[in-house]
Amino acid sequence: MLKNSIKNIKSNVKKIMNQMDMDTMKKSICSLSFLFLLTSNIQAAVVYNFANLVDTNQGEISGVLADGVTFPLGNPGEQAFQSFSWEKESITLTASASYNGVGTYDSSYPGAYEAGDNYTAWIYLDEITTTGHVGTMGVCHEGLKYKQGVGNQCDPNVDDKVSYNEVMQLDFDQPVVIDFDRSVFRGLLEAVINPEIEVSYDQGLTWGFMDTSSQISGDSFYFRVNEAYATERFVIEKLTVATVPVPAAAWLLGSAMIGLVGIKRSRSRL
Repeated sequence: MLKNSIKNIKSNVKKIMNQMDMDTMKKSICSLSFLFLLTSNIQAAVVYNFANLVDTNQGEISGVLADGVTFPLGNPGEQAFQSFSWEKESITLTASASYNGVGTYDSSYPGAYEAGDNYTAWIYLDEITTTGHVGTMGVCHEGLKYKQGVGNQCDPNVDDKVSYNEVMQLDFDQPVVIDFDRSVFRGLLEAVINPEIEVSYDQGLTWGFMDTSSQISGDSFYFRVNEAYATERFVIEKLTVATVPVPAAAWLLGSAMIGLVGIKRSRSRL
């Protein structure tokens, strides 16, 4: 689709050059290039709606469940993962989690714990359970249990949100821009919030407070609760990203301007 769009726009540019005067051509080229850039950005936008993975059966992922069992491509429902990958519109998101604190556990899920597992955390997909509770992605680290015959559930079940000392890591297979203004974060009572969350996009080396009115770019992002707001909890319902704008629009404008210069020089020789 993108190749056909470029081909059609270049054809239109040539027609305009042959039919219009120089001033009109300049305005038309700028307008066409801007339209192409706008259209390509709209097509590149991808919304990862985590409710689709647990509630509406409209998303498919693959990964490794918290108990080490491989999960093939499919709709998982509510479960905890060591990591999972979700491809949407040629952008692949891989989600995982880590725990930086210490703790002891009551192993109600046989085989879930071994020496050193006090630093284990799982990325968690949570389904609708009550009115207003939507499907989300969070983190649990306190334990796992079977629930209604299904394994890989948080234990206790309230440990399904990102809390202090837990880190949610989101990796992409290409550079993307996260649009926080069109993403949805929820807090303890499931209300849409602008939480006191820190984000890092350089492998966790530096952290800064998340600004939901801004956009950040990269291919790896870490999210955590700031120490000063240690009682805060959050989950992500929707994450909106877009590919980092490719130079196609700039290339189109440049090639059109080169053609314009060539026409101008030809005319000047007449």
